[in-house]
Amino acid sequence: MSCMLDLKVRHSVFFLQLKDVLDATAPGILKLLVETFATFGVDLMKKLVSICVDGAAVNLGVRHGLAALIKKDVPWLVAIHCMNHRLELSAKDAFSNTFLNEVSTMLVNLHFVYENSPKRLRELRNVAEIMEERIRKPERATGTRWAQHKSRAIKSLLIGYDVIVTHLESMASGESSVKPVDKIKFKGYLTKLTSYKFVFYMLFFDALLDPLASFSCSIQKSAVDLPLAVAKLKSFRSTLTSLKKDSPDISTELSVLAYVSTSSGSSYVPQNTVITSKSADTGGIQEESTIVD
Repeated sequence: MSCMLDLKVRHSVFFLQLKDVLDATAPGILKLLVETFATFGVDLMKKLVSICVDGAAVNLGVRHGLAALIKKDVPWLVAIHCMNHRLELSAKDAFSNTFLNEVSTMLVNLHFVYENSPKRLRELRNVAEIMEERIRKPERATGTRWAQHKSRAIKSLLIGYDVIVTHLESMASGESSVKPVDKIKFKGYLTKLTSYKFVFYMLFFDALLDPLASFSCSIQKSAVDLPLAVAKLKSFRSTLTSLKKDSPDISTELSVLAYVSTSSGSSYVPQNTVITSKSADTGGIQEESTIVD
């Protein structure tokens, strides 16, 4: 990819050429870059001002990374650790060892329940039609764009929560065609999926990941330059600050969910029913009540 300035000091971003890297070491990558630009009549080491790469050691290693090698001949080089990669890494670190790990595991499990079985997916859509509810196929929660994958997967589950729970209950107890081992697995999913703690944190992480995913998406566009990216980062920080000061009342969102966990297992919650959360169930969260309209 190449980024150049025209006479009006506007940047232009375009793909120059796609090349196979035969030698993935820093010297090998530098040699390939120099040769590639030379084919277009450009002396890279005289024209290069900055590079933007991910944080791999081969790129940003202090002594032997690509940037370090270039700086031997181009001391003015500005090496930038890609903002998108830094955002993804920082988000993963921030959410590591939290309940999001369990939410993510459930999202992955649900994705494979329907990804690997067209029959189950067809049944899920039939249940949605009978219940007159919207449904989306559970989305993949893993991928290179960590925040966006997680956010989309959670929103997909929220949209079809009632339908998915209904279908899982049907497969866990009713269908004779379902293997006994799968019935046990689906019952385990239901226990987790219908617990108050899971629902609470699913909504909580949705409130956090939504602005994060939006920010991540906005700085992936080719028209975004560094000043604009910094402005969007400041805007994102303001959003997080406002969430901290005025925490979203996610308990009211429970009205879209028809199932919660009771002492005897999952059960349907009729309208105008009070849902009470206990400190033990929510990992120390204070007791509160929510009316399901």
